[in-house]
Amino acid sequence: MIARTRKTRCKQIEAWLNAEYPPAYPVTVKWVQHIPYGRTEEATAAERRIGDSGDCWIGNQQIEIRLSLRALPTIVEAGETLRHEWAHALDVMGGALEKHRLDDHQDEYWLKFGRIFRAWGAIGWKDSGEY
Repeated sequence: MIARTRKTRCKQIEAWLNAEYPPAYPVTVKWVQHIPYGRTEEATAAERRIGDSGDCWIGNQQIEIRLSLRALPTIVEAGETLRHEWAHALDVMGGALEKHRLDDHQDEYWLKFGRIFRAWGAIGWKDSGEY
């Protein structure tokens, strides 16, 4: 059964992603109130107020995905952001010793995101409800 709240739906999606697209290192998904907008020089006042919807960090061979309560008001947006950030987690080639943000959108990232996107549209949206 597909969950009816952002957090519980994202837990289902996370379990599905972990089963279908396991990352090289453990992933922790955390909900936070606000993530400061990363591109401040071009940000509008609304973007600075709302902030980024999510981000992905690696450090000490662990990956942390943060999702923003403020910037993700719907279940659909939360799920989309989680899948986007999961592709960043899959893009990790080696464990970083220093914590840093994964925000590169090079070709390899888009290949991984595309695989997730295609599987999600085909059957993942339904299969994830079984978790």
